[in-house]
Amino acid sequence: MIFILASVILITSCTPILKLYMGVKKPKIENEKSLIKYLDKKGLRTDNVYATTLFNYPYMNNIINGAPDILIFTSEGKLIKYKSDTSCNASAFNFLENVSPDMNFEFIDSITFDDCFTKLTDLKGNPVVIEKSNNTDFYLIIFWAKFIGRLNKDHVKIWEELAINNSNAKIKVFKVNKDMQDWWDFQIEQ
Repeated sequence: MIFILASVILITSCTPILKLYMGVKKPKIENEKSLIKYLDKKGLRTDNVYATTLFNYPYMNNIINGAPDILIFTSEGKLIKYKSDTSCNASAFNFLENVSPDMNFEFIDSITFDDCFTKLTDLKGNPVVIEKSNNTDFYLIIFWAKFIGRLNKDHVKIWEELAINNSNAKIKVFKVNKDMQDWWDFQIEQ
């Protein structure tokens, strides 16, 4: 019986089952109120949440294809390659727990601090200015979306806690939402 069930899952793909288990839903248009309410419900901080414009979304989506995932920059604004190109984001847990300024890093030169941080807005679509600080070792961007369900609690929340509680480094955390925003100024058929 177990063999038959396993065969059916492999043949029909486990994606629908995984989506159901992880609480992944169809993306909806979100706004500041719905996102803050959701973050509060999940026990996530709400003072470091950003979005991006519809115009900048393709750029951000190109450098992080999906959510959740992270980008981490040095205090000088260099993007650290924390995982191999073919691996998933699982290595982020150990990396964020142990990263320190005295480690040797491999960098991704095609993306800089300014490339990403100048494209951020608040949750109402207003531009924000994010500057580097002298007392920050790393800048962490955690990409998340409301529709990814349990992954926000199993990944996003833990990554944020690991970064904040890292005793080896001062890490400033930014959470960038990848949901469709109601202020994007376009119509979606429903």
